[in-house]
Amino acid sequence: MLSRGGVLDLSQFDTLADALGKKKEHPLVVLFRNLEKRYVPGKVDRTLTFYFSLGNEEEAKWTALLEPEGCSIKLGKPNGQSADCVLMTNQEIFTKMVTQGYLPTPMEVMSGQVKSNDVGLLATFQEAFDIHA
Repeated sequence: MLSRGGVLDLSQFDTLADALGKKKEHPLVVLFRNLEKRYVPGKVDRTLTFYFSLGNEEEAKWTALLEPEGCSIKLGKPNGQSADCVLMTNQEIFTKMVTQGYLPTPMEVMSGQVKSNDVGLLATFQEAFDIHA
């Protein structure tokens, strides 16, 4: 449009990055990248795998591998193995759990908004990343 003498109407875009054609990172990509930096070595005494399903989008499926000396967090499901702890919830609840130390209410668990095969390991996860209210 500009190359043909047109005018750039910024009101058509949500942000300047959109107008410049820069793709905004998905909030979960940013959240998990920052989370990985917060890992506290030595908080787990064995290798643990966590799988997070936080919606239907591709960017909503994550695997965290925690080892005594470090961790790695990757987009997607665990490679050929089952996770020690699975958490299924929405992005909003998970973001609050990670950034504010939020603990899901019994109603959120009973209604199915939060599902996990091992709630105790979720507490271990929060400890490993020094997450608290």
